Amino acid sequence: MTNPYCPGRPRLQLFLILLLFMLTGLSMQANLRAPFQMDGYLSGALKLSGGEGGLFLVREDLRLVFPDMNIRSLRPEDTVSFTVTYEFDSRLSGEITLLVHFIALDIQSLEVALNGRPLSVTFGTEEAAKEECLQYLRIHRSSFLPDFYSRFLNRVGRTDESQKTMSLNEIFDRHNSEESKDPDFPLAGFDITLKPGRNTLVITYRQRFYVEERGHGYFKAWPEKGVTGVDYLLYPIRTWKMAENFEFMVNVEVPDFHKKKLFANSRKIPTIRSNLDLEATHDRKEHVTRLSGDFDHMPADILTLLVWVDKKVPDYLR
Repeated sequence: MTNPYCPGRPRLQLFLILLLFMLTGLSMQANLRAPFQMDGYLSGALKLSGGEGGLFLVREDLRLVFPDMNIRSLRPEDTVSFTVTYEFDSRLSGEITLLVHFIALDIQSLEVALNGRPLSVTFGTEEAAKEECLQYLRIHRSSFLPDFYSRFLNRVGRTDESQKTMSLNEIFDRHNSEESKDPDFPLAGFDITLKPGRNTLVITYRQRFYVEERGHGYFKAWPEKGVTGVDYLLYPIRTWKMAENFEFMVNVEVPDFHKKKLFANSRKIPTIRSNLDLEATHDRKEHVTRLSGDFDHMPADILTLLVWVDKKVPDYLR
């Protein structure tokens, strides 16, 4: 005869209720989390303070490498690797030392070398540089994707005096917007001593993503949903005189987005959009998309790259 009383059943029911509550709570927490918004982590380019006849920029080579795009472990705080190489031609009879600046908004692991020798860098700030940057960024985003950048454009489009005193954390959406002791608009300054003839300056650093997360839901978040990318400022380089044979090269590597799914590694080839005309090829063996462009002039004031695997992105990216 079966005993209808089972002392383990209430405990089992209690365990199932607690498990359901935990799963529901986690789902609600994931669903109600504010979406990641990260903007205003900009960099570039080399700005000359005061012109000097006889100095010419022959070439700028810009190389960007995105990190491993593992959906399970990628964070908005992860960084893109930058290598910027400048080649100068000094037609002066002797050496000349110049102070130059590089816009450095939250860039990390900055290293500078001239003709193979490392240079020391000091950080400062300049209000005029901030206003100039925001003006160029407003014009660029207004013509590139005005609806997509509507929140930023509404803030910088204000005409009252308070807009001029807004910090970067107030102007841009940032996931980590806590107050910082760093300068509001940091510039990396260093002296370069150019010898007669060719000189090569190499700047390497890491920069955070631009992140625009939309439509997140239960256990779904960036980078599976939304857009990521980077902005690089080109306009400061126009403070230099361009050589007759000036060349601007861009090379970008974006790995496939991937994640572990059951016992296999699932991969997605990302969609990439830029305001520059870049040629894209996908390497199936290395699971990476490479983009490149070769220009005989400076093709834009700002270079923007947006990357995504979310199929709903075209609905709002316009």
